[in-house]
Amino acid sequence: MYLKSLTLKGFKSFADKTQMVFDPGLTVVVGPNGSGKSNISDSILWVLGEQSAKMLRGQAMEDVIFSGSSGRQAVGLAEVTLVLDNSDHTIPIDFSEVAITRRMYRSGESEYLINGSPARLRDITDILHDSGLGKDTHSIISQGKLDSILASRPEERRELVEEAAGISKHRRRKERSERKLKAMQENLTRAKDIEKEVNRRLRPLEKQVDKAKRHRDLANQLSELTTTLAVDDLRQLQVRYRALSEKGKECDAAIELAQYRFDEKNKDLEKYQSLLEQKGIFVGDLGEQRRRLQDLLGRMDSDMRLLEEKGKNMVSRLSEMRMNLSAMERQSKEAAEEHEKVRREYDDAKVEADDLQRRVVELGPAAKKATERRRELGGKVSQLTADVRASQRVADEETLAFAKLRDQISNAEVEDQMFESRLKQIADTVATAQEAFDERGRQKERIEADLAAAREADQKSAEKIRAGKDGVRDARSKEGEARSRLQSARATLSALESVDSQAQNASALVAELARDNADSIKHRVADLVEAPTELEGIVESLLGEDLSALVVADADGAVGLAEKALASSAKGKATIVTLKGTHAERAASAPGESLAERLKVNEGAEALIEALLGDVRVVEGVREAILAHEEAPAFTYVTASGVVVLPDGRTTVGMASTVEQGALERKRRIRALRAEVPDLEAALESATSAIA
Repeated sequence: MYLKSLTLKGFKSFADKTQMVFDPGLTVVVGPNGSGKSNISDSILWVLGEQSAKMLRGQAMEDVIFSGSSGRQAVGLAEVTLVLDNSDHTIPIDFSEVAITRRMYRSGESEYLINGSPARLRDITDILHDSGLGKDTHSIISQGKLDSILASRPEERRELVEEAAGISKHRRRKERSERKLKAMQENLTRAKDIEKEVNRRLRPLEKQVDKAKRHRDLANQLSELTTTLAVDDLRQLQVRYRALSEKGKECDAAIELAQYRFDEKNKDLEKYQSLLEQKGIFVGDLGEQRRRLQDLLGRMDSDMRLLEEKGKNMVSRLSEMRMNLSAMERQSKEAAEEHEKVRREYDDAKVEADDLQRRVVELGPAAKKATERRRELGGKVSQLTADVRASQRVADEETLAFAKLRDQISNAEVEDQMFESRLKQIADTVATAQEAFDERGRQKERIEADLAAAREADQKSAEKIRAGKDGVRDARSKEGEARSRLQSARATLSALESVDSQAQNASALVAELARDNADSIKHRVADLVEAPTELEGIVESLLGEDLSALVVADADGAVGLAEKALASSAKGKATIVTLKGTHAERAASAPGESLAERLKVNEGAEALIEALLGDVRVVEGVREAILAHEEAPAFTYVTASGVVVLPDGRTTVGMASTVEQGALERKRRIRALRAEVPDLEAALESATSAIA
């Protein structure tokens, strides 16, 4: 394999297309300073994928494009084609020649081609791995690079040896694979966290969905049942209304019949009385007649009482009917009101129509008289028109004769007046032109003033638009920053909560007890205490696994939880403490400051923290800790730097690396992030509303 040709077009000093053909062997390019010898090596390095402008002796990648000269304009494209002879198939592709092309446009776009087909830079790097060519290889030695190789350190020379031995390409592949694996592992971890969060949120959502479906079904059933009941009630009311209406009609008929009979009896009584008075019936006959009449009146009274009883029954039944029909009367009343409204509108329209009809009747005779008068006047106008036309014909003939004479007289005058009229026209034209010229001048001044005002308004509008765009850009930048901070805070919070949960439930037994006894377990010890930043490490070292201890209310709760732990088959160890906590009486005074007093403890957990850390005193340094132990050996003495002097005289320095290390810091960060997330959400909402 050897370099067969090199074609440059628009690259640095090669403005025109230049092709160089090389034969196998050694080729030397000779020329004076500034002739472009180094540009050839730069072009080979550039076409092989060099991305650094400094390696190409430039400030920016656009500097490789010919920028023009005094006699030549700049070009917009730089292109270099490198042709390699591949007859021995050193490059693993089925071509005897391999042409690698790189193009770059002044707009910043670039592309790579292999034998005229678009390709990626990675494709070019991969096929050149086994050939020893490439931008990171030592196949191209630029100016000053030889001195740097000779003066390089052994580690740097090792890279040169590895490249010559063909190891560097495998190392680069390994590094690329490791980066891919690392990125994949990070994505997998993030996906698992997201899956856990989604699964945690799905359970309540599924319950809500079930409740919503059940509510919708019950609502539909309730609506159907309500409609069915309403229809049934309406039908029953209609039936009862028809029955009561029929009964009411029957009662009205019976009352009318009884009244008719009563009136007939009264008429008979009056007739009998009048007969007695008129004919003078004897006393005996009168007594007999009176007895008959009394019997008749008795029967009539009994009939009247019977009719009154029936009337009372009918009245009660009518009262019941009126009570049952009250709802229907309301509907009838509404319909009657609507009917009355329509009737009023109809009456108004009828009154208006009657008024119009009356006016038509009143105006009828006047219209007839006006029509007759118009006909009379039309006849007179026709007669007068005929007379006028006759007079006009005579006048026209006389006028024509007079016009001929006048034309003959005026022809001479017209010729004299033509010159005078022409002069006046010229004067008028000059005056009109002068006025138009003056008007155009004034119009020009107005247009120039309007143009200046429009330019000023346009400039102000442009400034306002620029200010508005700057404001929108700033608001979008703030919105993006707020969104990024919120996402970062949420991701960090989720990761910390996940790590904290895994750390607290590292023991399978602890995880099982915490899951199955959530009602009796109040807290974990780490949730009850907050230490200053400088003392977090020493508190974690002193408490150790007790940070994940299960906190219950009292001794009964501890006994029950311990029995469940003994009955469980889960592996691991669990620590159980109570909020009441017991501790032995200690001396009132001892060197240093009580560690428990420097901690921020949740309300109700003071006794527990006192039981765990009440015998720990904080001193300044190692010397003070050892001297304090000699003075009061019943206490444990610690320093912020990690020194611990135990009551038995042992002194430990440093902090062990355990699962619980960093637990208090993690808790502190979780609390801070939980307090920060609402503020970030409010800031994001404010930025979004500012953009809208």
